[in-house]
Amino acid sequence: MGSYDIFKTVNENGKWTKPFNLGYPINTTSSETSFILTTDTKNAYVASDRPGGLGERDIYKIDMSHYRILQKDPTVDVNATHGFSILKGTVVSSEGAAALAAELNIFDESGQKVGNTFSNVEAGGDYFITLPGNKKYTVKIDLKDYKPIEETFLLATSKDGTTYTQARNFILYKK
Repeated sequence: MGSYDIFKTVNENGKWTKPFNLGYPINTTSSETSFILTTDTKNAYVASDRPGGLGERDIYKIDMSHYRILQKDPTVDVNATHGFSILKGTVVSSEGAAALAAELNIFDESGQKVGNTFSNVEAGGDYFITLPGNKKYTVKIDLKDYKPIEETFLLATSKDGTTYTQARNFILYKK
């Protein structure tokens, strides 16, 4: 997802399983290192150089209540029937493909807002969010001076235990 990410692998019968990226909220498009899980597994701490921090690298606390790191497949929410998937991409202007800082609001099939994320100009307009997979979502972007955009799609999940990632890029046109 970024230049450095946190992965998980398990030693089973003397062999390491295929490493897989732990996804958001542990990893972002920035660099993450030094992952520490609390002994009760309710929280984790990670060092990152995410935008908006106070120094070169800051320590972020992550709520692990829906992310069971000790399970064989920690991408599966124990309270849900679907695994998590990553939605990522870019938000750019139609004029020269310039990166835009925009809020992406995500709605489920019932029209209820289930999340939001922001595109990062310093990262070329990149955004990402982790959502339960095998569900339809609508992304809405309404940025000043640009025509609003709305797109509905199915966010799948992986069948092999790895984190599924779907890329969706958005091009915004001036009003």
